[in-house]
Amino acid sequence: MKYLQQSHILKLTVITFAIVACFTALRIFRGVNTIVKTENNRKMFSKIANEHTKKEDFMQNMDLRIKERKKNLKIACKESALNSDYLSEMQLLFYEKYKLAYCVIPKSGCSNMKKLLLNIDGYNTTTLTNGEIHEISRTKYLRKGMPDIVQRENYLKVILVRHPYERLVSSYNNKIRFPYNDQFLKYSEKMKELYGNSSQNSEAKSAPLFEEFVKYVSDGRNQGYKNGGEMHWNTYTSLCNPCHVEYDVILHLETIKDDVRYLLELVGAHEDDGFSNGYSKSGQSKTEQKNYVKEYFKQLIPNLKHKLYKAYKNDFKLFGYSPDGNAK
Repeated sequence: MKYLQQSHILKLTVITFAIVACFTALRIFRGVNTIVKTENNRKMFSKIANEHTKKEDFMQNMDLRIKERKKNLKIACKESALNSDYLSEMQLLFYEKYKLAYCVIPKSGCSNMKKLLLNIDGYNTTTLTNGEIHEISRTKYLRKGMPDIVQRENYLKVILVRHPYERLVSSYNNKIRFPYNDQFLKYSEKMKELYGNSSQNSEAKSAPLFEEFVKYVSDGRNQGYKNGGEMHWNTYTSLCNPCHVEYDVILHLETIKDDVRYLLELVGAHEDDGFSNGYSKSGQSKTEQKNYVKEYFKQLIPNLKHKLYKAYKNDFKLFGYSPDGNAK
């Protein structure tokens, strides 16, 4: 009997010890798990904090960049004393959702900018052709003239520019050298008629030489809407009147990746909806990457280069570009 009692007590002791051991192990496990969770949470919040700090630093740096561009524009406008003859001809795209107004400058990232803005406004542009993107932008968002942008002071006003010479080379290649419709064939014929050299360009159906194109766009009689000028090579000053419209954000195609990220942050759009198609990660366009500009400009005599610069001088000065390709 005594032996059975001792055996029973031993069993109870073992069971009690086992229960205590289980609870102890559970407490240790919970403690370790809590430590692991705490460490994971700490790392997660640290990562969020770092990302937030990086974003703040990025936005502060971009604020300084845009502020410097606007300052340069303001100074250059005072020095240039530009008139406002073309205020009624501005083409502006208004996006109500983000209270954003974008001034259209063809051959300055215009197609991709329209695509970007349609993306953030809810369109699936992967299913749209370039022609459809332009058509939707024109029919749904386009407003012409100065009054609209003045009346809508609560809109973020945006302009996108690029080096003027790169833009001209892109215009020549896309619209004159390989014209795709009668509108540009008409300009091609006019260029050959006015500035053509029959000994160098004898074929009637051949495109004007780059030299002939430059002579045409350099001639003040062919610039601006009043003289029958064309958007793809009209000056920035005639297209967007930067000395009479106070643009909030000045984007440069050369720094488009960061510039667009900054713009999307400002309006609260998704950062994934960035620039794409036709531009490298550095922001270089196809024209710049293939070094077209240097090759074409080798064909021009110094006097013609000077005349071309004179025709687009304000575009260079207002937006911080220099003829050798540098930008502020």
